[in-house]
Amino acid sequence: MKTTFQFSLILILLIGISCKKNKTENQQNADIILTQINKSIIGVGEDSISGFCKAIIFEISSYSPTKFNAQLTENTSLNLCDGFNTLVLDSSNYTHLFNENELISSGNTWGAIKNINLANFAGKGEKYLGFKLCSFPSGILFYHFGWIKIDLSKNCDTLNIISQAINYADNQSIRAGQMK
Repeated sequence: MKTTFQFSLILILLIGISCKKNKTENQQNADIILTQINKSIIGVGEDSISGFCKAIIFEISSYSPTKFNAQLTENTSLNLCDGFNTLVLDSSNYTHLFNENELISSGNTWGAIKNINLANFAGKGEKYLGFKLCSFPSGILFYHFGWIKIDLSKNCDTLNIISQAINYADNQSIRAGQMK
């Protein structure tokens, strides 16, 4: 009886320490940099923000005077660097629409930034897309997760790129809208 009680007490103590340790590690590892972007594309045009090695390009195109399409791509210039950018995608190859406080992590479905349609953001107000910057210095792969806050008009003719945040702590997740 005494041995069972001692074992139970030690087990409870170990669980308490490990839970406390994980919470503290995650708090210490957050290294989030917030950037206000405040760029707008009105009508046909494009603008970009910095990614890792390549810029992330937001574009609005038109196939008739009243039909617009908004999409994301990367610049295609060759760069000597050790990294790349990816986005969270849904099953239709659209960017996944994140609401504030949703988790962006390695558990999401990731894909290349090549003509990714933004139609699911149209008319939804300010929403987030998840991205990760990937680098492999010295052959070790590191991820830096982030979000970009955008607002796309209902008919896709106006796109506001509002802000972005990146967690520069290696391989640590971020929540949509998280600023620290």
